[in-house]
Amino acid sequence: MLDGTEAVKRASQFELPADTPRERVGHHWIDLARGQLYHGDRRQALVALQKARRIAPSQTRYHPMVHETIRVLVHHEHRRSDTLSGFARWIGLKL
Repeated sequence: MLDGTEAVKRASQFELPADTPRERVGHHWIDLARGQLYHGDRRQALVALQKARRIAPSQTRYHPMVHETIRVLVHHEHRRSDTLSGFARWIGLKL
């Protein structure tokens, strides 16, 4: 619904069960990254994507929402951090 503030608020009150499949946990962090981006917190969006990468690397690398989120982060970053540039290269985004 493009309401990043509401997504971030709800995520802060939500805990995934320990037996949740890795792909679902990875998708949760991918979704939260998008919510963080809409909320205006680009730094936390990248943190969420890094968590998704640790949990479900293949899913994160090829997920279209990850690619779009990273494109937006790169576009808005005036001075790209090594972390953001490295993540963009990891998913195959041409800078």
